[in-house]
Amino acid sequence: MSEGAVGFAVFVGLCIALAAGAHYFLRRFFLASLLSALASTALFQIIAALYIGYFDPFWPIAVMFSAPIALGISLLVGLLLWISWASRKKGPFR
Repeated sequence: MSEGAVGFAVFVGLCIALAAGAHYFLRRFFLASLLSALASTALFQIIAALYIGYFDPFWPIAVMFSAPIALGISLLVGLLLWISWASRKKGPFR
């Protein structure tokens, strides 16, 4: 795997983990999606800065492109969790 593919895999895994946690603990669907997208984007930029030793000078552009991807992943994870909870009649979406 190339370094870019590993970075994307880390980003997607981070988005899925934070989205699942946010949707589990927060009742509002879109608030949980938005907060997890912002948190995963910011945390990924911090992890990347720790990895390379400095903040990339183009980090604002990276945030502009990664935030919508993180929001899409968070919405998808939230929808899947909502369907799972609705089918079992358990969880925060009663």
